[in-house]
Amino acid sequence: MDVAPNTKSIAVIGAGPKAAALAAKAEVLRSRNIGEIRVLVFEQTELAAHWKGRAGFTDGQGTNVTPPEKDVGFPYDSKNFGIDVDSAMMRDYSWAAYLVSLGAYAEWVDRGRPRPRHQSWGGYIDWVLGRTSAQIHYTTVSSISRAGGGSFRLLVSSKDRNGDSRYDEVDGVVFTGPGPIRKLAGNNLIGTEDDIDARSYWRLIPRFASIPSGKVAIIGAGETAASVAISVLENNQNLMIEIINRHGMLFSRGESFFENRLFSSDRDWSDRSLRNRSELISRSDRGLVSSKAMARLSEEGRVRFRSGRVKSIDRGENEIRVRFDGGMDDISYDSVINATGFDNWAPLELLVPELRPKGKEGQLSQEEQEELAIDSHLRLPLSDTGVNIHVPMISGISQGPGFPGLSCLGLLADRILAAYVPHK
Repeated sequence: MDVAPNTKSIAVIGAGPKAAALAAKAEVLRSRNIGEIRVLVFEQTELAAHWKGRAGFTDGQGTNVTPPEKDVGFPYDSKNFGIDVDSAMMRDYSWAAYLVSLGAYAEWVDRGRPRPRHQSWGGYIDWVLGRTSAQIHYTTVSSISRAGGGSFRLLVSSKDRNGDSRYDEVDGVVFTGPGPIRKLAGNNLIGTEDDIDARSYWRLIPRFASIPSGKVAIIGAGETAASVAISVLENNQNLMIEIINRHGMLFSRGESFFENRLFSSDRDWSDRSLRNRSELISRSDRGLVSSKAMARLSEEGRVRFRSGRVKSIDRGENEIRVRFDGGMDDISYDSVINATGFDNWAPLELLVPELRPKGKEGQLSQEEQEELAIDSHLRLPLSDTGVNIHVPMISGISQGPGFPGLSCLGLLADRILAAYVPHK
């Protein structure tokens, strides 16, 4: 592929919605001679694999929490590039444009604009990426380091499915995706067939559907735990579910205009104190469940809650035993599923040590992670300020709660791409 002069290049780790938003906006900027940005997408399996139900995290049949109108161009209010770019994004890459291409727009409207299943959303992401000139590399990234020659560029090292090595020099790297499942301390089932988490569960649905009766423990307090619980309920009418977390219940997120606006706009966010931002995220996002998921769980009499902090999980003779802190009695279950969420910091281990943010004691503490000042381009704060490492998954407290999820993909693309082109 011929590269135009002054072209910048970014490597996007993962071929999901964020990659699609970046690739689409880069295409629009190129078509209007605003900037030349080459987008390289590194993906281990296939486009939108997590959404299609073929790579864990979902079976593809769940319903999106985020409305589809919050697509790759939303909120269509580009302060950096202007209304012409927003209009082109709406015309060429919006959810509505995708449905028009399928001849399905009128039916969707007449049905009340329902939220799509994950598999349908994956089809949309696939469609967007296919309409761009993004280069898709089906490889596994092994490390990210500084390129030679004293430049600020980065070297992305990866291996393809045949084990062949690949080296790409880029101007910046964007991490996407949720990261691996958080590990549970005291889980002595690791390495056995009984070690089930919110990723492995989806390929084990037939196993859960065939259990004649029993009780399943789901450990977690957020949308991940709720989605797994709903799936278990819908695939087996004979199982009881006990959701375990320190509160002994789930909390739902209010979906008023005032809360939704936090996720769609970055207005006034940086003016708030760190404490205020952290409190807002705790009240509106972290560990909360959508009202739709809460309504579905409330319909069932087979869901119970237990307040407690899990100390250990062990395999008994015919059951799995969970031990709790605080002197509570052990409880036996037929299966235990770890749905405590994802480690969004783990992908940064791909960075060589000198590119990782450091804490006072070396590795960042929990408090230092929350205080890390991600900048307006969603970049890690490094002593070497010319290095562009974009981390939307951990930028919520610094820049707004919409960036880690799907709520402002167009704004996310604006923020990141503005680091590489002149803007208004």
